[in-house]
Amino acid sequence: YPYSTSIIFPLAEIIYDNTGNLEEPEQLILKAFKYFPYDNMTLEALIKIYGLKEDMKKYAHYSYVAGIRKHSTQKLRNAEVAYFYIKELDNMKLARKKIDELENRSNVQ
Repeated sequence: YPYSTSIIFPLAEIIYDNTGNLEEPEQLILKAFKYFPYDNMTLEALIKIYGLKEDMKKYAHYSYVAGIRKHSTQKLRNAEVAYFYIKELDNMKLARKKIDELENRSNVQ
C-alpha cells in the first residue's frame, strides 16, 4: 500500500524536519487526500501545512471542510476568520451560518 497514510504522514514529517521545505510534504498530503478524502488526520495535516505556509485561502477551505465533517464550531470559526481576512465574505457568511446551526442544535438537545 504505497499510498497508506501510515507511510505518507511520517515521510512528510521526515522531509519537513530535514529540509524545512513544505512543498514536497504538501504534495504527499494532497495525494493522501486524493486517496483518503474522508480521513480526519489528512484534513488536519492540510490545515497545519497551509497554516505554516500562510496560505489563508486553502487554510480556510480545509478548516471549513473539517468543521463540516467533524461538526466542529472551532474549525468553522477558524475558517470564518480566515475568510474574513482574505475578504471572501460570502464564504465567511456560510461558515457563520454553519456555526449558528451547530450551536442551535446543541442548545436544543
